[in-house]
Amino acid sequence: MPHIAVEEVQIGDRLREEYGDIDGLAESLEKHGLIHPIVLDADNNLVCGGRRLAAAMLLGWEQIEYREVGALSEKERRLIELEENRRRKDLTPYEEAKNIVEQAETAREMAKEEAELRPESGRNSPKRGRPPEAGSDRDVEDRTGIPRAAVDIAEKVVETVETYPFMQNPGWKQTRVLEAREHLQKLPESDRPKAAALIGGPFIPPSRAVGILKNLVEKPADARAEIFRLQESEDSRERSLALTRAAELVPAPDPRSVTLREVSRKLKEMAALFTGDPFNPELTRYSEEVNALADHIRDAHRRKTGP
Repeated sequence: MPHIAVEEVQIGDRLREEYGDIDGLAESLEKHGLIHPIVLDADNNLVCGGRRLAAAMLLGWEQIEYREVGALSEKERRLIELEENRRRKDLTPYEEAKNIVEQAETAREMAKEEAELRPESGRNSPKRGRPPEAGSDRDVEDRTGIPRAAVDIAEKVVETVETYPFMQNPGWKQTRVLEAREHLQKLPESDRPKAAALIGGPFIPPSRAVGILKNLVEKPADARAEIFRLQESEDSRERSLALTRAAELVPAPDPRSVTLREVSRKLKEMAALFTGDPFNPELTRYSEEVNALADHIRDAHRRKTGP
């Protein structure tokens, strides 16, 4: 593999970016050497491998292994193409996440192919320690420069958006997609498509949609069922009412019922703590009576404030 003086590598403005914490990568290079050479074009312009080059410079390396663009495999070219695409400014949040996922998948496929071609590689390496396992999270990060945490987030975004396509709208930032995902997963599985249909309209902004999902999670099952019944009605007024009810905040519980629940729990704990105590039957009975009173107060509160 050819080498080049580090100072001769040309880093264009496009690649002058913040690489984040490269200390861990520098430590890996020092222990195992450069597992994946940087890539240059015929004029020594850096095509990919900026983090590896930065780590080598941190270590004070004078030379570094490289490959020319013309010697790349099909998957390596694909990885570079994906990296180029990710630098575009017009990607939607979904497109950016999908790009990251594809980069990680391509890097894993490359690692698998290389391992099959060189099954003994690394076993007789003069370097101390173990290089990153082919296709491991660290190996993928070394190849792509994308931290595992970012890949995890991208995978969740892509999975969620492909399940609920209306979130491909550019207004759905990744944070909103993840918030919606969290609330949807708290709903019964049978309710998720209904909830998605409720918030998937073109005139519902993501912030409001996420708020509606949060309300649906907090509503009693019977209240959600009524909302979904209205949503499926052929009457446009009832469909509008479904959205209105879904957007309504769940009333705060009556503080008396909350306190009584705590008292009931404490009475039950005391009965369990003093095993065989003659007062335990009374403690248990009082606990049940206090809990029943809390139920009566809760039900009265709901009738007054609505479901």
